[in-house]
Amino acid sequence: MLSGRNIRKSAPPPQMGLLRDETLVLRQLLGYSDAHSTPSFRPKGLGDKLQQSSLRDILFVGLDIDTFQGHEQLITDQRLHIGISILDTRILEDMLLNPTTANYQEAITSHQFTVGGSTYCQRASKKFLFGSSQPITITELKPRIDAVLSQRDYVLVLHGTDSDLKILRHLEIDLPTQSLYVIDTNKAAQSPLQLYYRYNLEKLLETLRIPDANLHTSGNDAHYCRRALLLIAVFDAERHPLGHYEGLLHLFRAVAQAPRPLTRGELWQMEEPQREAHREAKRQSKSKRKAKQAARTSRRLLQKLDREKGQTQSEETDLMAQSGLLGIGYEPEGPG
Repeated sequence: MLSGRNIRKSAPPPQMGLLRDETLVLRQLLGYSDAHSTPSFRPKGLGDKLQQSSLRDILFVGLDIDTFQGHEQLITDQRLHIGISILDTRILEDMLLNPTTANYQEAITSHQFTVGGSTYCQRASKKFLFGSSQPITITELKPRIDAVLSQRDYVLVLHGTDSDLKILRHLEIDLPTQSLYVIDTNKAAQSPLQLYYRYNLEKLLETLRIPDANLHTSGNDAHYCRRALLLIAVFDAERHPLGHYEGLLHLFRAVAQAPRPLTRGELWQMEEPQREAHREAKRQSKSKRKAKQAARTSRRLLQKLDREKGQTQSEETDLMAQSGLLGIGYEPEGPG
């Protein structure tokens, strides 16, 4: 018989699969639920609906900040990289209406900014997969972010909020209060994935089967977090069917699991056959040059021997002629 102690150990934690506000907000923002499915939760100010779909007219703005010196304060020689990824519901609607021309890999736009010219930032620039990393100064950061947001309504999306929000406060960039809502993907995933503890981003991507590489690079992490958000919505809709939204869910899955760009290492491996073919061509060319050089050397040697032989014969003829004039017998040199 199982003891009461063993039974308590096997019981699921009370917070397992807890349905949080982040998930309820996600249902309304991405349009796979209506107000009747969650009558007790009707937040205001989540943006207008798009005309041809149930999606809200907003930007999902993903943010990730990595800093070499920690998140507690800024120092004079601050080294950090900031990733921003934008998921525009207008683009999603266009893909929903025109699936045959949709390029799912381009649904999310990603940026990465580096502050400081250290090896730490250079390494992040090389590992960024979704564009070109841009070096800037601290003072340039806020105008760059404002330009990316394009004066649209947006929802800020983070994976774990504390450290990134601290840096934003230090930088005096007030994204949270200007956004319609702040979604922590850790909380949004709790009910759809039946979690009772917080997954790090790598574990979350593995669970959702999202192709990833070069994590811990802010631009990549911000991008993958946007993909994760879409699949969290898919898992939520499949666990709690809230209407007929198969087209939307297919779109979310297609964007989230679209092939990622290849890393530098993968490109290097793919190009190895071409490099080997190039090396083989160079070896053959070098071998041909050596063969031609050897042939030229051989011809020159034969020509030299012919010239020397001709010169010897000429000298012997001259001696014979001189001997005849002098009446002296001449015998050519020979063996014996």
